[in-house]
Amino acid sequence: GLWLTMYFRDLPSDVLPHQGKNTEKRLQKLQWTVNRCVRYGIKLYLFFSEPKGFGAHAHCIPESDASVYPEIKTAQNTFCTSTEAGKRYLSQSLEQIFSAVNGLGGIINIMFGEDNSCCANRLVYLENLNEQNCCPVCRKIGAPAVYADIARIMSQAIKKYTTDAVFIGWFYAPGCREDSHVVEMLAQVEEQWPEDCYFMLNFESGGTPEQLD
Repeated sequence: GLWLTMYFRDLPSDVLPHQGKNTEKRLQKLQWTVNRCVRYGIKLYLFFSEPKGFGAHAHCIPESDASVYPEIKTAQNTFCTSTEAGKRYLSQSLEQIFSAVNGLGGIINIMFGEDNSCCANRLVYLENLNEQNCCPVCRKIGAPAVYADIARIMSQAIKKYTTDAVFIGWFYAPGCREDSHVVEMLAQVEEQWPEDCYFMLNFESGGTPEQLD
């Protein structure tokens, strides 16, 4: 298998109507790439770190783009996936791809870490949860349940058009150690993870190798 990086910002959405440029051309090229790979028995997996948060950085969604559905943007500029608009954004983005491109192996989505900025990310880091430092909607649901909901939404969106497509949720936490609060939280996430989705961690993180004696 191979992975190919993509971004939701390159896809049109009624939730974030300012997104999407040259989508048809991108999807045509993606189908061409899939067709070339499949000749050699290679499956192509799309690599994401979605959803992004709001802000001025290049990887962020401009804050003004949340004007249509302001509930998706929290006071901390995280993207709330527990809103109906937030859920629709996840499914709509992936359905556009998988309805247009045949033969994809599935997706790998960084759920935690990197530049994924869903509310659950913030919930995992914070030991003291209150309405001032995290999304009150997702706080009531809890990070494990929020992550499980995201996985189900994204998995159902791709399987709707490609029944054997796989969803891999990658929890990228290389700096976390065995006795940390984050590791304890991720263990709770794993306990609630949907059975038909894959749960991926960094296998080499947290270990101590011996080198050169």
